[in-house]
Amino acid sequence: MAGVLIFLLLVAAGWSVRQANLNEKARVAAELRMVAMRDFLALNLPGLKQSVEYLPGSGKARMALLDASRLYLAELVKEGVGDARSRLQLAAVYQQTADLEASLAASDLDNYKKSAENYGKAIELRQQVKDTREAAREALIDLYTRRAMILQLFGKFDDAKKALEPAFGLFQDEGASRSMKQKAARMFSTRAYIALHETGAPGAEGALRKALMLLGEDNEPQSRYEIARATRLLAMLLAFEKRSGEARDHGSRSVSTGERLLAEFPARDDYRRGLAASYVVQAGLLPAVEARPMFAKALEACSFVVAADPYDVQAGSELIAIATRMAAADDAAAVEALTRARELIAPLLKNFPNSYTAATDQINLALQTARYLKGKGRQRDALDTLKRVLPLASEQAAEFPKLDFVRGRLEAVQQEMSELTGAVARGAN
Repeated sequence: MAGVLIFLLLVAAGWSVRQANLNEKARVAAELRMVAMRDFLALNLPGLKQSVEYLPGSGKARMALLDASRLYLAELVKEGVGDARSRLQLAAVYQQTADLEASLAASDLDNYKKSAENYGKAIELRQQVKDTREAAREALIDLYTRRAMILQLFGKFDDAKKALEPAFGLFQDEGASRSMKQKAARMFSTRAYIALHETGAPGAEGALRKALMLLGEDNEPQSRYEIARATRLLAMLLAFEKRSGEARDHGSRSVSTGERLLAEFPARDDYRRGLAASYVVQAGLLPAVEARPMFAKALEACSFVVAADPYDVQAGSELIAIATRMAAADDAAAVEALTRARELIAPLLKNFPNSYTAATDQINLALQTARYLKGKGRQRDALDTLKRVLPLASEQAAEFPKLDFVRGRLEAVQQEMSELTGAVARGAN
């Protein structure tokens, strides 16, 4: 019996040694695979991101890149940071991840939160390096601006203003490079956009004129993109201040600059979307007959983006904004625009069934469409429009019972439906 026990112990020991060797080999193989994967991601992710970031229909590719970037980031965080070089490397990956999250923020509010956090971490790492050279200051200005832009995108204008404030102390006008001027121009334009949402738009005009002064007549594509953006915002501000002639001049410059840019770079969706926004602003400054072609071009440009990418919820929001703006202006093609928007945004909610933004967009579009149709005497069509979104509005209200504005949307749908039901019962069309 003792001999058998000894034999079994020897077998077990041998098996344990063999298993340990196998486990060690598996561990080493797994580590080698991770190193190979990390090397691949480090080498290829930045280039892949740059290649697809603004391509039509790139939403799904950006989602895949975001997963890869988060994986790479997690591995770098495990290693920690030591010297300045490792801090800058980690900051770059935080920014790369945040950029992808920001581009997909509307599809998932978690992306919005994480992008703001990751921009903040990138800023902290760069601050730790304490580099005062222009390239380092430019990188920080860019990060502060990007963080402010994602905050203002979701209506957090006070937070955006605070987030942007440190950037201004990093800019030195004298001797600034072209790249620095471009980043500074975006910084000033972003500050102006935030100011447009404050009473009296304090400092907005000065910030926009500073942005345009920095860019001058520079013909480099990024400079022209920033010029189109700044002149579009300036046109909006001047129109609000009843300075119609100046507003139209700047609106026209924004459109012509954007058109030339897109003609040269037709594969850049950011240029196309910026141009669509410029068309809408200029349409609002023109008489109805002259505005119609502008609205039509805006609708066409944004429809192209949404049709090409059923994974870009933010583009869907922009299309809705154009269609509802056309309805507010009582454009002759408003019904067509509202219908097209409804059809094109439908896949977005299917692809992102948990997206708060996609659901809210459908409800708001239905409300605006119904009100427009009701105003045109088409009560039955208006009622049918609201019936389609009532279940969605009810589900959203149940999911967010403490949010008054969510419940308010449901109540607005119910009230409109009640009035329309009564009108139809009385014989309305």
